[in-house]
Amino acid sequence: MPTPTQNLALWLDERCAFLRHLETEAFEVMQKQGDEERYRQLMLQKTLFIAALPDEAADLVKALPADKAQRVADRLGAFQRGAENALDLNSVFYMSALLYPDEHKPGDPNNLERLATEVKGWG
Repeated sequence: MPTPTQNLALWLDERCAFLRHLETEAFEVMQKQGDEERYRQLMLQKTLFIAALPDEAADLVKALPADKAQRVADRLGAFQRGAENALDLNSVFYMSALLYPDEHKPGDPNNLERLATEVKGWG
């Protein structure tokens, strides 16, 4: 039977994969088709998806040891606040930058992927 940490790691991996797929589609829509409206829709979908992460993960997070639960809750909460700010500003640029640190380079993991890697390291 999987541990609470393994359950959370799997959940995070699934969310990361979905976001990678969404961002790949958005890149292709914008770069290859020049469809700004579809790009905006995809970025809005990304932002709403990120905003929902803490609520969706609540039961998984509660099952963790208290110190780890707090760390994950804090990180997911920060992602949610960023998404809510992007929605408030209605900024496609801000939406596209969600989860990426300022020093991000193409191919580097985003912050959700970094969290997933950290959780996997907990065993």
